[in-house]
Amino acid sequence: MEDADLGLCYPSDYFTHTAVPLGAAADPHTLAGRLRVEVCRYADGVSSEQPSPLVLRTVGRVISHVPSIRRRARFGLPDAARLSRPGGRCLELGPGLGHDLIQLTRLGWDAVGLEVDASAAASASKTSGCPVHVGTVEQTPWSDSTFDLVYCSHVFEHLPRPQEASLGMLRLLVPGGRLVMIYPNPQSLTARLWHQHAVIWDPPRHLVIPPARAIARVLTEAGFVNVRITALARAASTYAAVAREYRKGQRGWAAWTVRPRVTNRLVKVIELGCDGFGMHLGEELLVSAERPG
Repeated sequence: MEDADLGLCYPSDYFTHTAVPLGAAADPHTLAGRLRVEVCRYADGVSSEQPSPLVLRTVGRVISHVPSIRRRARFGLPDAARLSRPGGRCLELGPGLGHDLIQLTRLGWDAVGLEVDASAAASASKTSGCPVHVGTVEQTPWSDSTFDLVYCSHVFEHLPRPQEASLGMLRLLVPGGRLVMIYPNPQSLTARLWHQHAVIWDPPRHLVIPPARAIARVLTEAGFVNVRITALARAASTYAAVAREYRKGQRGWAAWTVRPRVTNRLVKVIELGCDGFGMHLGEELLVSAERPG
């Protein structure tokens, strides 16, 4: 597929072409907001701008050890997306609606976006208030060693040249900088159960969906170190319900509005259990890697 043809895969009503506001975060001066700051302070090493009472600091330290609470404190972002230093620079590839750009900024990142589609870039910038440039990761307006974090959620599967893109992401990171990617898992439980009806395939937009072993090899060959891969089951119930509708011939938004059944929720329970043993059956792969320091 030529780059000029990629836009044909995304109709004018594709979800990234519409700016959708995101709800406000908890006021940092409220109890919930101050507790969130304390969780991040202990989990990520982020300093608090205002001193908190001892009891609040103690509670924050204790609950920061709970993964689900850490995710909520980071507005749903994974541990690997934690702020590495005050004023750290972050590039999000394919920011979509711009919601993750907002969350990255709320965590303290100096965040910018990169989109191949001008309409999507305008929507993401309008929603997030962050600069979103138009271009590809192989050809960007930034020089080498610019960012502390390159973050991309459900973007890698859309890239026509994954090896070149991996090299581009490595080039943009500072020594010791992190790459964090989330993308569909081709070996998930729903892919095994529903085969061609599984949500993750999404032709013609998903061009490449490497399994865990393959993405580890691609990143290692590009020059990344400390490649870590885990599976996420957060969307398992929904993905299973949609796959069921796809198999019945239902398509479009109607398939996504069907409520998951008990059997669909059971898929999530199974995936969570298997992922706990490192079996990588969750719906998404969470990949983190570092540029050698």
